[in-house]
Amino acid sequence: MTEADLMAGLHDIRLPVMALRMQIADLAAAIGLGLLLAILLARLAAGLTKRPARAPSVTDRLDDLSDLPGPDRQIALVKLLAETAPDQAARLVPDAYASGGLPAPEALERMIRAHA
Repeated sequence: MTEADLMAGLHDIRLPVMALRMQIADLAAAIGLGLLLAILLARLAAGLTKRPARAPSVTDRLDDLSDLPGPDRQIALVKLLAETAPDQAARLVPDAYASGGLPAPEALERMIRAHA
C-alpha cells in the first residue's frame, strides 16, 4: 500500500453534533461571566470615584435657620456660633441662663457672618 492509497482511504474529519452545542454553551457562559465581571468592576469603580458630599457653607446654614421660630433659631444660632467662633460662644456662656441673657438672633447672625 502506498502513501497515496493510504491518504485516499482516510475519511474527512467529522465532529459530533454535541461538539457544536458545547461550543455555543461555552461561548454563552464566557459572555455571561464577562458581563457579570464588567458590572462588578463598574460598580466598584463608581464607588471608588464618588465625590464626597460638600459641606454646606455658613451662609447656606444661616438661610436654613431663618425659618425657625425665635427661641429655636436663637439656640441653633448659638450652636453655629460655637462651631464657627468658639471664643465668641464661650463669652456668651456666663449669661446664657439669665433672663434675656443671649443676644437677639440678628446679633448672633452678625457675629457668625463676621467670623465666616
